[in-house]
Order: sequence, then C-alpha cells, then structure tokens
Amino acid sequence: MDARAQATDDLTADGPLLFGRVLDGQGGARPIGWAEAQTWRPGVPGELLWLHLCRTADGVQQWLQEALAIPEPTAELLTSDATRPRAFREGHILVATLRGINFNRGAQPEDMVSMQLWCDGSRLVTLRRFKLQTPRDTLAELDSGHGPRDAGALVTNLIEQLVTKMNSAIVGMNEEIDRLEAMEPAETDPDGMLVQIPTIRRNCLAL
Repeated sequence: MDARAQATDDLTADGPLLFGRVLDGQGGARPIGWAEAQTWRPGVPGELLWLHLCRTADGVQQWLQEALAIPEPTAELLTSDATRPRAFREGHILVATLRGINFNRGAQPEDMVSMQLWCDGSRLVTLRRFKLQTPRDTLAELDSGHGPRDAGALVTNLIEQLVTKMNSAIVGMNEEIDRLEAMEPAETDPDGMLVQIPTIRRNCLAL
C-alpha cells in the first residue's frame, strides 16, 4: 500500500474528519459530524469535543487557524511531517507530537507513526497522516461507555495506549534475544544471527 493510500484509506466523506465524539463526562460519548463540529459548544458541564483528523486533507491548517484561533507556526507544526516527540504549552493550551508503533501492512517496528495533538480543555484535536491504532482503541472504550471522562484523562489514555504498544514490541524483542542466547552452538546460524542482531538493535534504538 503506498503512502497516499495509507493516509486516506479510512477517510469518511465528512471532510477531513476521521471520527468525532462529544464526551459526556461519564465515560461515554456520542458521534458528531464535521458540520456540527464547526459550531459546537458545550451543552452541559463536563462535555468535551474530540475530533480526529487527517492532517493531509485539504484546508486543515487553514481551519485550525480560523476556527480554533491557533497561531500559524503551531498550525504548521500540527499539520507537518515533523515527527520528533515534543510537548509544550501556549497559555492554557497543550500542544504535542507523539509517536507510536506502525502496525500498517508492510511496516517495520522502527517505522514510527506520528500523531499531533492540540487541547484547550474543552476541545481536543488529534491529527495523523498514516493509520494509527491508538485513537481507535480509545474510541472503542468511549463507545462502550467505559472511556475517559475529561480532557486530562483522554490525553493520558492516548499516551498510555501508545506506551503499552511500545512495551509489547520491546518485550517481543527481548524474547527474541533470549531465544538467540539460549540456542546451542550446533543450532546457530552465524550468518542469520548477524542479520537478526543489527535489526533488533535498530528497532530498540528507534523505540
């Protein structure tokens, strides 16, 4: 699958919106479409708007600047291909770039996928180019009624999901190292091990 297909294969016909939810503050959420999201305001205390966008869709940076009053440099960061993890505050607003394991077809563990994040406490916008499983896992929790209840819990949940998947990958690498160490000399394939060991090392360094 090429990069463009990976970036757009689960886009809806709803503009750049991959999915949207309004959290009810009790662990659940209701779906929201792109049109309604443009004029959304909290209806009751505790409501939170979460929009998950494809950052390569047309007009996303302009929408961030005009609809959310995000400064141009920050909007550029949120829609750029810069993947170095970072987090900073702009007043009461949190901005972050996170990275997770790439589970897309044909990807290697060291091929990390970035997700940008912007949150002002009542609205959370996450953006990605390539498919990332973490937002979908958190979405499933919300749709089952057992998800995060506020902005802080939602951001924490997303980060914990990313870390958990990284931990699983690291455990798998450690198990492979243990297997290689436990092999009897007669069972070893020196040439094969010379290929495996640098691969594991690169993956560990990337994570």
